[in-house]
Amino acid sequence: MNRNMRMESVLIAGIISAAMSATSYGESQQQIAHTDDRGMQVETRIGPYMPALHAESSVSTRAEILWHVNDTAAIANSMCLADTADETWIGWNLNYERLAYLQTNGSGTPIYEYDLVPKNPNNVVVASAEDTSLGVVMYSTANGPVTILGFDDSSGTIPLWTYTFDSGYATCQFYAVDVAADGSIVIAAAYISGQSQSMIVILDGLTGTELDRQVTATYVTAVELSDDGSRAVLTESATARIIDTTTMSDLFSFSVSGGGSKHRISRNGLVAAAGGFNFRAFRDTGSGWTQVYSGSEASQWFGGIGLSGDGNTLFSVSHNYAAGYLILTYRVIDLVAGTELTRITTSGTGSYQDTVQRAEVSQDGQTLACISWGTQDNVHPEVQAFDRDLNLIGSIDMPGSPFSLDLSRDGRHLVAGGKHVHANEMGSGGDTYAYSLALPCPADLTGDDVVNIDDIFAVLGLWGDCPDPCPPYCDGDLTEDCTVNIDDIFAILGQWGPCN
Repeated sequence: MNRNMRMESVLIAGIISAAMSATSYGESQQQIAHTDDRGMQVETRIGPYMPALHAESSVSTRAEILWHVNDTAAIANSMCLADTADETWIGWNLNYERLAYLQTNGSGTPIYEYDLVPKNPNNVVVASAEDTSLGVVMYSTANGPVTILGFDDSSGTIPLWTYTFDSGYATCQFYAVDVAADGSIVIAAAYISGQSQSMIVILDGLTGTELDRQVTATYVTAVELSDDGSRAVLTESATARIIDTTTMSDLFSFSVSGGGSKHRISRNGLVAAAGGFNFRAFRDTGSGWTQVYSGSEASQWFGGIGLSGDGNTLFSVSHNYAAGYLILTYRVIDLVAGTELTRITTSGTGSYQDTVQRAEVSQDGQTLACISWGTQDNVHPEVQAFDRDLNLIGSIDMPGSPFSLDLSRDGRHLVAGGKHVHANEMGSGGDTYAYSLALPCPADLTGDDVVNIDDIFAVLGLWGDCPDPCPPYCDGDLTEDCTVNIDDIFAILGQWGPCN
């Protein structure tokens, strides 16, 4: 046994000894409510927690609303979160239009807001980077061209930069801007109302300088980037067009039946999916794009299409328009095997339409979320989160209908926002939420719903390199570095205690 192995053995023995004597801690749940200086109600909930023995590996094991903000005038049509920077960006619309910047794990009180009321905007749209502090707000006006402003965590109410589209490009939709994960580039689309003509621009995320542009004879209503910003999918009615953002050249395109949905690209840029009256997914195999799944069912509108970051899992949520938009079907598709893994259905009653709005999937495909308007009999929460077997692991029962949703890459947090009353009702005001999800216990290797000393012994029994090729990762490799070692023991300690 060499010196490093002896040191590791001593460390493991010490860890086991400490683990066997460790105790868990908790605190009673509290709810704190207050009204800010503009009369907005803010609620913050603080719940039980489990302190980690190795803090860097700790994860939240509870599902709860972190904060809820109710605005009596504005509607939250656009929301997004940044994973690493712990940031949430909100685009408030209809009345008192503004950009709001908050901490996802904060109190729900904005750190700062940028007032857009003097601009008299029609749509206020937000997007953000994942791994650095950069949020952008794009807005359209009745008379002027679409404008984009860049902000970060320290810019406050002074934009870092401003970009204005050419005259005439005065209309944009709520998913018409996106930011690369590292904040290096921004992509945005605007179009000339009443004309089939759009402009897509690529901007430098640091300065807002235009790097490239393309004018198309189509309506581009949504854009989405791969994490590295090298590829984007454009929603051109029923056609999904994948482009190389460096050259603005076309890589591939395909169509579904019926326009009106929002097409998706995986974070790794290798899979694209689209939905309408049917849904399809294609993968870049290196030698071309190959269809890996296609589905359709009578009277279904596949308005919720979500892709995992690795491109291996598709979440397809549809409503049945022939049944008064009251029946929803949720499907999990394995895009490697090309098979449907599982599905569930909800069915409500009443006159409200349960229209599907958005679906999201975590990087690894283990956490899925979706939003729909809700039914009059409230048969299910408007915001729902599932595991890959479609077990409900988190939900928000909103008073009205959600329009916006974002899920963090690791599946630990989601943000959602919308209207304070049902979308089929007249009324103003909106609600936004930050939510901490209850995740499966990856460190519970023994499957007894608790992370304890038995799981450390299980890791020791799996010690060593994963079989080649890796990935796929082997049992016990919690850190996904293709070897089961001391880091995986630290990961177990970071998740110590009962599973949620």
